[in-house]
Amino acid sequence: MSNINIDLAELLDGVDRPGDFYTAGTCEIFAPGLDVQGVGPIALPLLPVQAAQLIAIAQQAAQLIAIAQQAPYGRGEQTLVDTEVRRTWQIDPERVQIRGRAWDRTLENIVDRAAEGLGVTGPVAAEFYKLLVYDEGAFFVSHRDSEKTAGMFATLVI
Repeated sequence: MSNINIDLAELLDGVDRPGDFYTAGTCEIFAPGLDVQGVGPIALPLLPVQAAQLIAIAQQAAQLIAIAQQAPYGRGEQTLVDTEVRRTWQIDPERVQIRGRAWDRTLENIVDRAAEGLGVTGPVAAEFYKLLVYDEGAFFVSHRDSEKTAGMFATLVI
């Protein structure tokens, strides 16, 4: 009689996969700009270099949160809001425009690098799902993202 653990290990050992379970990296980019309906242009990056900028950043964050909704999370077929599991804010993509001369080319490069790291050889496109706003003390406990659209195989965080 065979041992299922040994059989499974031998079977998995024979799998030839071209990529990894996840991929990460950094690259230098021209920072895009954000235009958020109800807030206006948001300068990026939000770096607190001077005291006046800190005040502006706090005001922009407050403006973003004022038009955002508490971000839910999925558990099976349910969509729940529980600030013990996830405390952050979300803004629907219809309210957000990402702009910049080089942004389309930059995003294409990021997607290509991510696909290569995952071992994906077919065409891949990134779909803007939502803008998340994490204010001080915000978090999302460790989790695995659920599929949002047909064909979704990964989550890209920029």
